[in-house]
Amino acid sequence: MNHARSGRLRRVRRHGDRFLAIPGPGNLALITSTGKGGPRGGFAATLGVIAGDQVLMWLAVAGVAALLQAAPVVFGAVQWAGAAYLATSAGG
Repeated sequence: MNHARSGRLRRVRRHGDRFLAIPGPGNLALITSTGKGGPRGGFAATLGVIAGDQVLMWLAVAGVAALLQAAPVVFGAVQWAGAAYLATSAGG
């Protein structure tokens, strides 16, 4: 491996580590689940976060964002459905 490529990989890794240190909702969910459920709970939460991210990425690839932008009524329905889901899951 040449020195230029090695340096580039170090920079990518350094910036990637910074990105992972940002406590987003997924990271906070993993920390909370691991704290409450131990390693088993943390592993289950990790699989859930990965599955959710996969769904969002495939929807983006499918162009759902463009569809929702073109159809404001559908976008509003998705927002209300998400709000209803959050309201019901917060009660449990």
